[in-house]
Amino acid sequence: MNSYLLLGAASLVIARAIKFYISRSQRPFADIPGPVPTSWLFGNMLELIQHAPYGKHEFTWQRQYGPVYSIKGCIGEDRLMVSDPTALRHILADTGDFRKSPQHQLVNKSISGDAGILYVQGSEHRRLRHIMLPSFSTDALRLMVPNLQEIAEELRVKWQQSLQSNLEATGIIDMYPEIHETALKAVTQCIVGYDMPADNAYTTSYRNIVAAGAKRSKIAILTHSVLLALPNWVFSALAYFPPHDFATMLDFRKMSDRRSRVFLKRKIEARELGVEAGEGKSLFDVMRELSCANTIIWALYELSRNPGWQERLRNEINAAHEYSKAETPEFYDRIPFLNALIKEVVRFYSGVPYTERIAVRDTILPISTAITSRSGKKVTEIPVKKGQYVEVAISSYNRLSTIWGEDAEQFNPLRWFDERAERNFNGALGPYANLLTFFGGPRACIGWRFAVLEMQIVLCDLIRHACFGIPESNNVVAAHAISLVPLQMGDKEHIGLPLKVSLM
Repeated sequence: MNSYLLLGAASLVIARAIKFYISRSQRPFADIPGPVPTSWLFGNMLELIQHAPYGKHEFTWQRQYGPVYSIKGCIGEDRLMVSDPTALRHILADTGDFRKSPQHQLVNKSISGDAGILYVQGSEHRRLRHIMLPSFSTDALRLMVPNLQEIAEELRVKWQQSLQSNLEATGIIDMYPEIHETALKAVTQCIVGYDMPADNAYTTSYRNIVAAGAKRSKIAILTHSVLLALPNWVFSALAYFPPHDFATMLDFRKMSDRRSRVFLKRKIEARELGVEAGEGKSLFDVMRELSCANTIIWALYELSRNPGWQERLRNEINAAHEYSKAETPEFYDRIPFLNALIKEVVRFYSGVPYTERIAVRDTILPISTAITSRSGKKVTEIPVKKGQYVEVAISSYNRLSTIWGEDAEQFNPLRWFDERAERNFNGALGPYANLLTFFGGPRACIGWRFAVLEMQIVLCDLIRHACFGIPESNNVVAAHAISLVPLQMGDKEHIGLPLKVSLM
């Protein structure tokens, strides 16, 4: 990868340098305040992405500059960081003003193909959503409850056997690999109808692509910027001479294609027999398990830090089981603290903390909260030129004090009992609890209801039958690695969340 990176970086640096010095008097966001970049090469991207805990700088910038401010990307690039709800609604609307960048789309194409819902846009995207939505209807989710309960029970039984077989064990289990395997099994069995964790080749390919995306090095950050700026024909040529990380994406794509053909064949055969296939209900993007798994992990972390909350949740779960059988999604919806906890985890630990969009034509970005420009003017609209990038600051939006209260930067599930979010915001931006974690607009996650149900069932089973605690040596912070992951700080940083587990 280094040779491709150096060649691309050298060309890009020269081109950017010429462009920068010619057009420096016409910098698009020059009057929009923002943090000073630490370097021309990396701009503000190291502070945004690499520093842990995630948001150490971003949330400070939001407090200092407001919900819209300028940042520097790599190699002198100007960008807007946006968490203002009115501006976000404009960016996410189906107006054709903003889209994923062409280069970003090539990455999506390399992973999921040119017919996947992550890649297609416009009318084709609407067509695919229409086809896939029935797989996530209330009736469809109702049928998934027994399968999800069985998967959650399998995890608990696995832990029970592990702890009982080693009486001298410390009782400490790393949640990260365990919950991710469970979440992958839930998505693939319930949605796709295929036990992918049992498919060693596919699982290995999947883990490789997650590991590639989780790199937090400077070279990975610069590589992303270089790839975004390369011409399409150069990027496409990499398919024939792929560097390591690109080869990982292509390997995952090929393996997914082969399994997709199997799913489709089974679906066709089932229809010819006049029955509904129990397998291959939709070719769902299994990468979505990543954020769902991490949400469950962070929920267990917060419950471990707050034994009182854990006990309250356990009591509510037991009371619910005495009242009725856990056979429907409505059963889980009626457990108040469970749903308050999930909403707060989804708010505080956004699955994807930010994502980028590019303007495909000149537009005006309206903002609901006026900002003061560098020249001292009050600004309520920002001109955005074609080709300019904006960052959809999901985590920052989820921490706006104007919406979530003055304690927005604190983890507090109790905020969901006083309805402050509903009081402070008119009009939902995202599909779930006014949050942007599942994105918004026409590209909002179609599987968000399934994700919530999975969290409800897994957490209920685990909390009802086990107690969780924080080990003495614990030093975990949230770090950016595709999703927000638990990073163990110390001499050797690594991703993981060891917790004390005692079965009841």
